[in-house]
Amino acid sequence: MTFLLLVVSNLAFAQALSCSGTANIPPSGTFTVNGVTITSSYTGDVKTYTLGAYTTCSSDVINNNSLWIGQNLPWSLTLNFNKPVNNLVLLLGGTGNTANENFIFNSNGGAVSIYSDSPSSCFSTINGNEILSGNGNGSPNAGGGRFRISAPSSFTSLTINGAGGQNGSVLGFCSSSIVAVCNAGTTQVPLNGSTLFN
Repeated sequence: MTFLLLVVSNLAFAQALSCSGTANIPPSGTFTVNGVTITSSYTGDVKTYTLGAYTTCSSDVINNNSLWIGQNLPWSLTLNFNKPVNNLVLLLGGTGNTANENFIFNSNGGAVSIYSDSPSSCFSTINGNEILSGNGNGSPNAGGGRFRISAPSSFTSLTINGAGGQNGSVLGFCSSSIVAVCNAGTTQVPLNGSTLFN
């Protein structure tokens, strides 16, 4: 009897960092994207960016009514998801100028790792679970880019915080990256379609 081994894996790492639109995250409230309900809350300098769509240095567009974080003061944003997520793609626009702005990520799925391929970010460095962005860009608020936020296990809570300053930054998450993670494992299925085991 021949068996087919099906391995379900997280395909997000095999995909390029892409973004087709951003979710409008309120500073405080509940919203739903792709069947995932997200509750946001904040402390400090977090508000809605109402000055129109913002094009990042990676040519991604952050929608109007996204988040304006850390204009003058420290800030913290917490997102709680009703279903586990991972590999969220984050857009940052308008970071820094004469100094870096910082963005620190923590999840309940373990230590956060951050990835960005070099064409997708400007004047940004990654140091563990922190992005430092904007210093030396030569133009006010021209740093930022596209970043993938991952953890060893899927998470239902993500907190981002920073020191603020440099007129702050615009932040959005790519809608297509906010999807519930299927935590399926390995299953053996006979080729004839009959059930081998439960």
